[in-house]
Amino acid sequence: MKVTDEEIKGAIEAILFLSGSKVRKEELTNYFSIDEKHLESIVESINEEAEVNKRGIIISKVDDGYQMGTSPRVHDCVADFFSIERELDLSQAALEVLAIVAYNQPVTRQQIEEIRGVRSDKAIATLLERGLIAEVDRLDSIGHPIVYGTTDEFLRCFNLKSIEDLKALE
Repeated sequence: MKVTDEEIKGAIEAILFLSGSKVRKEELTNYFSIDEKHLESIVESINEEAEVNKRGIIISKVDDGYQMGTSPRVHDCVADFFSIERELDLSQAALEVLAIVAYNQPVTRQQIEEIRGVRSDKAIATLLERGLIAEVDRLDSIGHPIVYGTTDEFLRCFNLKSIEDLKALE
């Protein structure tokens, strides 16, 4: 049975809505038996229709997949409705640690502290709690130190498609 692009659009919207998190492109292309370029065209079409019709939902590209999210146009309304603070409200220390992890990942606590020159346990704990960084590995050395990296939540919060979208350091 051949499925039309319109049917695929509806199915993609439903899949992303129900998943509540990122769905990898590969999963979608395999399921619908389409190539990545065709998938990207369909997602672009969904977003164009959403913009024209002033819908509150868009599909965002996140790293190697897509995720349903709110349109920036309605963010203030949604935040107000749910009493969500728009800003991350991170301390200066947490922002410094987040920047170090983002630009140096994978990175250990010791490496973070060497760069900052001060202990960073509390800032790391805050970032882990908020889901902006995660433990990605452990080094195969004495003590097996934890290695940190950024998460998909970091990408979403900073409206990045991938970590490569970070501005280059001077």
